[in-house]
Amino acid sequence: MSTSSLRLGFPVPKKHEEAFGAALSLAGVQGFQVADETTLEKSSPGTVEFTTTLPQDDAARFLLSLDNALTLLGLNRALATPATRDLVPEKNWDTMWREGIEPVTLGSFYITTTWDETPPPEGTTVLRIDPGMAFGTGLHTTTQLAIQALERLHIEGYAPTTVLDLGSGTGILSMVAASLFGGVVHACEKDPKALNASRDVLRENGFTERVLLMSTPQNGAQYDLIVANINAPTLMELAPSIKGVLHPGGTLILTGIVDHLAHEVEKTYGLTLEKTVSAQEWVLFVLRNKLDGSRPEIRFAKDF
Repeated sequence: MSTSSLRLGFPVPKKHEEAFGAALSLAGVQGFQVADETTLEKSSPGTVEFTTTLPQDDAARFLLSLDNALTLLGLNRALATPATRDLVPEKNWDTMWREGIEPVTLGSFYITTTWDETPPPEGTTVLRIDPGMAFGTGLHTTTQLAIQALERLHIEGYAPTTVLDLGSGTGILSMVAASLFGGVVHACEKDPKALNASRDVLRENGFTERVLLMSTPQNGAQYDLIVANINAPTLMELAPSIKGVLHPGGTLILTGIVDHLAHEVEKTYGLTLEKTVSAQEWVLFVLRNKLDGSRPEIRFAKDF
């Protein structure tokens, strides 16, 4: 499909550089350029210029997503207004988008697209994803952090019998968990588009019998392992509910957390911190539930 493209430029105060980059990622941007006072193309003093190019038809949807992401991260929503909007020559955007996606090898997993014909590395488990609007393609830093954390638990001998992937997106973390730990993984996702995408992904990879899709956790369920790759404000809002379905002694993996909100997330949960991993501006926590068996009322009203 050929369509006109739009190049959008966002001048951002230097102090918000990492947070704005995180907002672009949350809004679904796969790539962007950054210019400052040290690059060949200079930005204004004290600012960083972010530039991203996307199909013109997607611009309105992207800017709304960016506005929502800035709100979640506590940044000024005015930053979602681009200072420049430049039309670029018409191109086959679908071809460009596909050509820009590279396979990822994470431990024993080889994550690639449905159209990639490259032989995978020997001994890896191949997971094929058709990247789209649903979060969780394996390309994003937080997804990679979560996969590595799950594999590390497996290597250490952790063997949960009940697993919940909260905010499961395309279902990639559910498939990884099912591959590593066996049993049926519960994949919980409220976004109907993501649920539809994950059904196709599970069918493509042969996981329809090993991953159970749902829009809310099952009543009365408790889980030995919960992985939630969402965002910091939502994780904090859902903390009582998440802890309510985490089995005493269970393990909780949280990511989607921008580094400047990490301490607040950790304090909100109040669980035993087993491990912290940072990459770029993102943080992952591995927490252990040392609480007694009492559980707060479970309410999953917030979208994730």
